[in-house]
Amino acid sequence: MKFGITGNLDKSEIPALVLALIGVMQSHRVDFVLDDKLTRLLRKHLERQDQRKSISVPENRLPDECDILVSLGGDGTILRAARLVGKHETPILAVNVGKLGFLAEVSQDEAAACLEEILAGKYKIEDRMMLVGSADGFKSTYSALNDIVIEKYGSSRMLTIETYVNEEYLATYTADGIIIATPTGSTAYSLANSGPIVIPSSAAITINPICPHAHSTTGNRSEQFGARHKIAGRRSEAQSYGRWPTGKTPHVTRLNPGEASALCCTSRETVEQQLL
Repeated sequence: MKFGITGNLDKSEIPALVLALIGVMQSHRVDFVLDDKLTRLLRKHLERQDQRKSISVPENRLPDECDILVSLGGDGTILRAARLVGKHETPILAVNVGKLGFLAEVSQDEAAACLEEILAGKYKIEDRMMLVGSADGFKSTYSALNDIVIEKYGSSRMLTIETYVNEEYLATYTADGIIIATPTGSTAYSLANSGPIVIPSSAAITINPICPHAHSTTGNRSEQFGARHKIAGRRSEAQSYGRWPTGKTPHVTRLNPGEASALCCTSRETVEQQLL
């Protein structure tokens, strides 16, 4: 088993926590690799020059280099780590070094003991569904653990968004936008918008309009669909424009009238400490 470690470098607790985890791994003769930015932060603490070189890779290579990715930070760090592992489906062990830490299973004080339990085989892997989004005129696709949102930008006017499921028309929402959420994301932005709470293990996608017009004739409430459905939202009016953000440090693109954001989903994995 080989571990990768990444984290929020703005957290003052990170150096001591990483060194404690490295100590556990070295005592068990377990291989590990660090995000190169994290290595530079810890450079003065690492004992040998050859060690500094051998355990460091660019962050985007971590999923190729490890069996489990350790994420140190808050929920935003976990969301970034989830996008990072993407199609690799590398399990994530989330250690909370943030405030609320809603997604993190492990506190800083429990991190070393949790690592010991994982090395002893006392853990389980929990599947979490993710969304993969693309947009007209946008070359790349992006993964999101929580949600993908089409929202208004640069104008106070409502958007009119036609929605399609598996290329069949569903409804037209007159609203400030729509949230397309995973079960994990059902307790994030979607919940703040009065959306339903969905069990994390469910294979479901929620479409939740943001502040919909009360007299919208075809769409003013949230809808749910199975995980294998393809969801698309298309702006239908000529005024203002929308943007397509994806999560806490979002990727954003402009959607012009008639352009669509198409979504499909797949599953990803998260490591969770098993209580025995």
